[in-house]
Amino acid sequence: MTDSLKKNITWNTVGSIAYLACQWLTTVAVVRLSSDFNYAGDLSLAMTISNLFVPIGLYKIRSFQVSDLSCEYSSGEYIGFRLITIVLGFVFVLPYAFFTCQQSSLLPVYFYCIYKSIEVMVDVFHGIDQKAGNMIYCGISMLLRGILSLLAFCAGMHVSHSLVLSIVLMIAVSLPVMVVDVRWASNFDAIVPSFRFKAMSELFYKCLPATVGVFCCAAVTSVSRQELAAALGASMLGVYSSVCSPAAIVQAGAANAYAPLLGAFASASESEDKKAFNTMLVKVILGALVLCILILFACFICGDYLLGLLFGDQIHQYSFLLYGAVISSLITAFIGFFSDLTIVKRKMVGNLVGNLVALIVVVPLSSLMIHLFGPNGTSIAISLAYFVGCVPMLPCIIRNNAVEIR
Repeated sequence: MTDSLKKNITWNTVGSIAYLACQWLTTVAVVRLSSDFNYAGDLSLAMTISNLFVPIGLYKIRSFQVSDLSCEYSSGEYIGFRLITIVLGFVFVLPYAFFTCQQSSLLPVYFYCIYKSIEVMVDVFHGIDQKAGNMIYCGISMLLRGILSLLAFCAGMHVSHSLVLSIVLMIAVSLPVMVVDVRWASNFDAIVPSFRFKAMSELFYKCLPATVGVFCCAAVTSVSRQELAAALGASMLGVYSSVCSPAAIVQAGAANAYAPLLGAFASASESEDKKAFNTMLVKVILGALVLCILILFACFICGDYLLGLLFGDQIHQYSFLLYGAVISSLITAFIGFFSDLTIVKRKMVGNLVGNLVALIVVVPLSSLMIHLFGPNGTSIAISLAYFVGCVPMLPCIIRNNAVEIR
């Protein structure tokens, strides 16, 4: 592994973990800086609605973009397509929020979606950085946006006790960082948006299966958690979600650790270097397994203490749930990794099939596992479903290593 690649992995991982940790800390800050749980509920709702917006805005184009080694589409066309998908996200989410949320919650939801649209837009510029082999900028950007957003949110809540104003401040401090991202990306390629109809329609068609796959993949966790709430009550879901929240940061960190390697996977695939491709694949899998073991050991040493520090002494009796949560988070990162590799290989149908299988499997599994193992059954069901989902993707990844460029 070259020094440049090591720096990319390090900066991207540190930046992404810091960004996600800061996002999570806003949910802690809103409770500590408000007099009741109303603002916490509105922020949670805003984050939930934004989880519908983000996949539409991203349209799973990043992996496609960084593996487009022949430059079938220009950076300007990727930027133009991203602007279109962001608009599509708003067209879908804003009416959905209007008809499903209380009026008092609409402004926080709308402004939070605007805040997340900056994250979505920055992602396409990070794709340009990644393709140029410089993800240090990506890590710095995420680190800055995470810290500044958290500080702005806390300042807004402390001074004004207004959730809307606090989110507006998050937008205000994120925009200058996005401007810097634009300047950084412009060092590597032209960044003027292009809306060539043929390119836009082709990208929409080619990435649609992977986008649907993302929805199926995300639904696996939602379905299993809803089954937990139905079987053991909303309070147990709250406990499970609290215990799992630190593990979600681990999952995202693992996912961003392999992201810098996607370009290398694409190069090995295009050159039909099966040995290099499969060697990297094995190294990523073994690295993830080692990481899982280390995290489980850390959980054994200090997991119970940290959970108590974050959520109070009442959480200690449920700290055993953390081990299953870590394992399910790492397997979630695995199916994300396999999904990205199917995009690199342009096996979009395989991506959709694998994620759809995982969604179909989790429905009966959740009921059975929760009945047998209680709340831990949720983590078991998610892990098994994602593992089964990885199986149909594997042949798409290890066969026909040449990228199909049309």
